Amino acid sequence: MDLLTQHEEHYKSHVMYLPFINSPANNYYTIYTTLLYVLEYSLKYGHATCIITFDQPLYIKAKEVASSAENSGISKIVVRLGGFHMCVSFLGSIGFIMAGSGLKEVLSSIYASHSVDKILTGHAYSRAVRGHTLLLIALSKIIFSEMNLTSEEQQFMDAYLNDWHEAMPSFSKVEVLRILNDVKKKYKNKCLQLKERGPTSKLWVQYLDMVLVLKDFIRAERMGDWRAYLSTIKRMIPYFHATGHFLYAKSAHLFIQDM
Repeated sequence: MDLLTQHEEHYKSHVMYLPFINSPANNYYTIYTTLLYVLEYSLKYGHATCIITFDQPLYIKAKEVASSAENSGISKIVVRLGGFHMCVSFLGSIGFIMAGSGLKEVLSSIYASHSVDKILTGHAYSRAVRGHTLLLIALSKIIFSEMNLTSEEQQFMDAYLNDWHEAMPSFSKVEVLRILNDVKKKYKNKCLQLKERGPTSKLWVQYLDMVLVLKDFIRAERMGDWRAYLSTIKRMIPYFHATGHFLYAKSAHLFIQDM
């Protein structure tokens, strides 16, 4: 990600500590005080829009407070659902769906067994992302071995990957390359064919889809791609419902509707 975006224009952010409120975080008065403070701070520096991020437990309460004050400036505050814990919850959904599939045993060959349990629940975030990425690459390699690529496509892919570190392309250029898009279509069609082989194949193709949703979400958040960010959250919602993560399913629905 750093290599892909190193030539793009960047803006400096100023990180600072804000005053502490000596009160429980889930108290409505605490949330109301926080909203008043950030609104005042936003107006002080001439910002037209005030955006504040809360994780799921406080997000619902912050929305209640903001929506109940229709005639005040608080109603104009944009309350955003925190992405990190939503991502952690989605990692837990992946682990829940893949329980008993052999995923735990595969990950145990990479990580210690006690770490795998935390990976499957999403609590070991960095290890979970790395582990799922490694499995995505391994499974994709098997799928690519069964794809019928043309000689032009094969030569391009080999040369493209070999020159990757010498001539790093921008992300926008990667997305519009015709040959890569053709290979991407063949990959999707091959996955559809694999689904027809039986329930086991269908489960592992679904696993690939879930990991791709995870990767798209991380990419969208890091690159500031707002439309892609909202799109990936929409794709997460069915998995939240299917795995019993109803609080995040509800909050994600509300967040998408609000945006």
